[in-house]
Amino acid sequence: MARLVRQAVLRSGLSAKEFAAHVGTSPSRLSTYMTGKVVPSAALLLEIRDAGERLSANTRLAAGAQAVPA
Repeated sequence: MARLVRQAVLRSGLSAKEFAAHVGTSPSRLSTYMTGKVVPSAALLLEIRDAGERLSANTRLAAGAQAVPA
């Protein structure tokens, strides 16, 4: 589970603190999920996964928009 959480945070392109705010948890609690000390609920794990994918897509879209010459 910890690996999935870490991957979602990395994929999002956000800091752990910013990502925690997006999924409705504290940075310290997110850290416990990332290290495997605590396992998130199934509902929160799905939210973490979905947020990682959603934010990754938004980051790619924003990067693509910036790469287009004006």
